[in-house]
Amino acid sequence: MVEDGEPILRLSDNDLRLQLARTEARLAEQRSRMQQMQMDMEQRRLRLQQDLAQIRNELRRVERQFERQKRLHEQDLIAEQEFQDTRDNLQYQRRRLELTRSAYRQDSLTYQSRLDQQALGDTSRTLTVDRVYPEVEDGRFEVDLAFKGGSPADLRRGQTVRLKLQLGQPQQATLLARGGFYQSTGGNWAYVLTDDGEAAVRRPLRLGRQNPNHFEVLEGVEPGDKVITSSYDTFGDADRLSLQ
Repeated sequence: MVEDGEPILRLSDNDLRLQLARTEARLAEQRSRMQQMQMDMEQRRLRLQQDLAQIRNELRRVERQFERQKRLHEQDLIAEQEFQDTRDNLQYQRRRLELTRSAYRQDSLTYQSRLDQQALGDTSRTLTVDRVYPEVEDGRFEVDLAFKGGSPADLRRGQTVRLKLQLGQPQQATLLARGGFYQSTGGNWAYVLTDDGEAAVRRPLRLGRQNPNHFEVLEGVEPGDKVITSSYDTFGDADRLSLQ
């Protein structure tokens, strides 16, 4: 005689256990690489922020020096060579700031791209709901999914894969790529490029739904607008950014 729920038979598959162990080892190695990459990128980000602060400070100093020498130059009270050297230094510092900003933005894009490349199982497959189990526990229920056209040849029993689940029918929407700007603004505003592309102005936003790649924009941005979605850590609270 047996009791209700008492195990009668346990099955063991050594090949499956070995496959699971190998999969777990690969995942652990990948997590370690991602953590190291995050640490390296964070250290580089901090170095670039320090460089930006130093360059801004030097630029302000040279700008003040240039304005003083400009007034003296107009009165012929300063040597021409000294004035030219200060003007050249001012142009150099402005260019240096522009290049460092560009490197910071590019690093943000590179970081996100590397994270995307670390994703597993990025091949698209279509599945259909094969069976729905009626039992609901803690607000959850289980379903069986079946591959349309047969299972992939490289899919092993016991392997873990990530799925993108679509609930409901697709709808037309204005989408904005996810990026570091959200951490700075909470999605309440973003910098949008002007028509001539020479500046970016602060514009309020209202976001709706979201997925791992995009935000749904309900108000604030129209299709065709160009938005800076990288981190705003170095921009401060400026209402307008010059992109010259």
